[in-house]
Amino acid sequence: MSKASWKKGILSFKASFEGGQGRLYLITERPLRRIKMQVSKNMERNSSGELKISVLDSSGKPANAVLPLQISGQDSAGADIEISGYYAAVNGELTLPIDIAPNDLPGKWQLQVKDLASGLKAKASFKVR
Repeated sequence: MSKASWKKGILSFKASFEGGQGRLYLITERPLRRIKMQVSKNMERNSSGELKISVLDSSGKPANAVLPLQISGQDSAGADIEISGYYAAVNGELTLPIDIAPNDLPGKWQLQVKDLASGLKAKASFKVR
């Protein structure tokens, strides 16, 4: 895609399509820059915590958009955890509970987030005791 231009209150850009093709574009006030993840560093079995995700724009604030996210997580044995799935970050933010069962494996757990609109990615980890 070529660079967008703004003239007389109209945003325009060039795009070409083959027969039967289409595309979905996300237009935001400022470019998306990074994903910020916050999660407790240590969690006990039979407890809950939170994962806070913010998709930040070039001003360092959460983007004024609904952004599609893919979240994946693995326990210490590499098995997918319940939080894995697709979500929407409304106004650039999403908070999800992380429930640790009494029989969950202790050790280092991994989390990955991908913003499906921009391709931005982030990783975090926490320890289950």
